[in-house]
Amino acid sequence: MKDLEHEASGNVFPGDLRERVSRQMILRELGEKGQAAISSAHFLVIGAGGLGSPAILYLAAAGAGTITVVDADTVSVSNLSRQILHTTSTVNVNKAKSAVIAVERLNPHCRIIPVPEFADAVKLKALVKNADVILDCTDNFATRIAVSRAAHDAGKPLVFASAVRFSGQLTVFDPSVPESPCFECIFEEDDPGNDVKAAAVGVFSSVTGIVGTLQATEALKIAAGIGSTLCGRQRDPRAPHQEGAQLGAPHFRHHRRAQHAVRHHQGEAQEALPRLQRKALKEKRALKPNKRNGPETKVRGRSVGNDPKKRASGSS
Repeated sequence: MKDLEHEASGNVFPGDLRERVSRQMILRELGEKGQAAISSAHFLVIGAGGLGSPAILYLAAAGAGTITVVDADTVSVSNLSRQILHTTSTVNVNKAKSAVIAVERLNPHCRIIPVPEFADAVKLKALVKNADVILDCTDNFATRIAVSRAAHDAGKPLVFASAVRFSGQLTVFDPSVPESPCFECIFEEDDPGNDVKAAAVGVFSSVTGIVGTLQATEALKIAAGIGSTLCGRQRDPRAPHQEGAQLGAPHFRHHRRAQHAVRHHQGEAQEALPRLQRKALKEKRALKPNKRNGPETKVRGRSVGNDPKKRASGSS
């Protein structure tokens, strides 16, 4: 990402863009520097459907500098209940081109680049190279793997999401973070259960809006360099009738490229140690005197014993 601290002399906020994003820019965590980073960032969105629609709209509304939209599909009437980027007037129009119409109407300062074709591995490599943040908004497993590999090879952060029925998944894969897994660490290529499509099992319209909006939020945070992302974690926003949002780490399988793994333990992701190292660590801990009495108390996944002071300070 570019260092934009010196951009005061540049035309980072053309026209009325400063006024458009003024409520966002007064956030102490963001400020003018963070907003300038967003306004100079290049976002690559693969897929302009249920997830891509809210993601693209909120990226543009937040003052994104450039958005490249890749989608070879055309708008159909059955898309309109959840793909809010498109309208009745754009039915039978390519989705990437329909995105141009919507974004130019919403924020004329945002540069939108349509790619109305299928992006193979070679095309993806070129597109990813020119982007700062990649958003995978597709519903095709083969495409997800291709996007993941292109982003990983280029060392670019990837915001992944999916939504079917009443639930969705959201996480960030960032090769710049040593502990970060990749898409194939979590989803096995030969597992047919990983290729469930909304067209086959259905999806609740507003769920795609929630997940796609969260996807834009993660991408904007990465571009601005603020907050902590969902890298190494997975968010599962669910519809109201279910048990609510779940925030935890999935079980990450062996990372064949970076040769590391992360395992799920008490709702937190931690680096997995080789077997002998784990055994040695366990033996070392066993030698330490146990000053705690009675059973341990779990506070947000941490063992804090029965000491009231420790329990009070155990929250993260």
